[in-house]
Amino acid sequence: MTVGDDGAAGARREVNRRRCTDLAAYGALVTVIFVVYRGVFGIYFLNEDFSWLWRCRLVAPTTIWTLLTRDVMGGLYSWRPVLQLSFGLNEAIWGVDPIGYRAAAMAWQALAAGALYAIVSRVADQWRGGLAALFFAVHPMHVESLGWTCAGGGPISTALLLLALLGYLAWRHNRDRRGRDRLGRDRHGRGLWMVLVPFALALATLESSLVFVALVLTLDVFLPAPAMRLGRRLQLYAGLFAVLVAFLWLRHASSGAAMDMNLVGFDSRWQLSVVQFLAFVLHKLQAMAAMLLTFEQQPDWVTSSIALALILAAAACWWRGRWLGLWGVMWIVVAGAPFTVLLMGPFPRHLHLATVGVGLLFAELLATLAELIARRTRQLAMVCATGLMVLWLGQMVRRIDHTTAELTERGRVGAALLQDLHRLVPAPPPGSELAFYGTGDLRAHQHVFVYGFDDAVRLLYDDGSLRVHLGPRGSAPQATYQLSYADGRLALLSDDRS
Repeated sequence: MTVGDDGAAGARREVNRRRCTDLAAYGALVTVIFVVYRGVFGIYFLNEDFSWLWRCRLVAPTTIWTLLTRDVMGGLYSWRPVLQLSFGLNEAIWGVDPIGYRAAAMAWQALAAGALYAIVSRVADQWRGGLAALFFAVHPMHVESLGWTCAGGGPISTALLLLALLGYLAWRHNRDRRGRDRLGRDRHGRGLWMVLVPFALALATLESSLVFVALVLTLDVFLPAPAMRLGRRLQLYAGLFAVLVAFLWLRHASSGAAMDMNLVGFDSRWQLSVVQFLAFVLHKLQAMAAMLLTFEQQPDWVTSSIALALILAAAACWWRGRWLGLWGVMWIVVAGAPFTVLLMGPFPRHLHLATVGVGLLFAELLATLAELIARRTRQLAMVCATGLMVLWLGQMVRRIDHTTAELTERGRVGAALLQDLHRLVPAPPPGSELAFYGTGDLRAHQHVFVYGFDDAVRLLYDDGSLRVHLGPRGSAPQATYQLSYADGRLALLSDDRS
């Protein structure tokens, strides 16, 4: 065997080793996700879920084409055709059973974690890739996105954007390797579909996915690789801009949803001075940092101090040539930007993409710490890294279980209310009005059926002509059925079908 043959065999062994490591990592991530979030399978539909279920059903005249080209939600939110389609397909397969929806959300979560592992392994190493994917995948804020069906756009859009970013890395790598074909024709643009298609689908899932352009820009700045020539860089950003403009045009043509819904400083109803606006944004940033760090119960100064220390640590790593942590900080800022000016929130479902930045940041900090300790003793580094991961994982799992239990209880109360209703009123005639009294505390304090109760009733009886009234007792004397909710049970007060 020659030296060249021996080198080629060694390279093949290294490639096979990396592939085996990657497969093991993907399998471990899928297993961890389904084990840690297993409780979400017991969460029933909540609030607006019923509105999405009712309006996205694949029942004539609604078709797949309708869900893809028209805002069937009537401008209540933003235009989300991919999310509409997911509801329609799931409802056609599973009906009003949440298990299929939960499995789909978990699959998207696993896909996102796997894509993040592949990205970080490519730009850094497999050790940091595994840490980043795990830190991202196991976060208490994801319970809402995985267990609240109408929040499923978070896992879908995050997975698609990470696939687009992985496509960008592949396109850039292939461009550097191949350049031109045998006839001298430029082949650099051929792989751009791996970036533009997932980006377009992510926009059609959540319009906040527009931040992907800035995420690509930050990676373009940080990535330690030969810089692209200006013409080729313009080709990439021109393609991204074209997708964005096309989506906004289609959104304007297909949906009546306002572009500035509840944006403080932009919506005419919420005008602020410059100082007030900056104070509002600063408060939102503190709230976002507390949620991402799971310090919601701590004073603002504690959260701010810890966040500043983490940023300084990431900057120190960057100064030493480790840029992944600082990219994570930039990722959090960019991904959270659309929600820092919202009147309400941020809510956990808004920050699904931002948790990718948490994974990047903490993966770099933990890996760097382990490397520093390993200079003295490798065994101590392994013990410290393992101990920190076990403590962190235990804390996250406890919080995940707690949040899951809360959503499960909310779903149980809502399901029990609908079961009582069906028992008391088995088959209301078309056009009937159902008045519900005593639901104020249920909605205000238990957060059950804050929205979507009217659509839940229509879905229960598969009758769009039914009307629903909610108010104090006696406020709808003309109603066909009058029902009262008290002590966790629904009672029929009168049945006026005559």
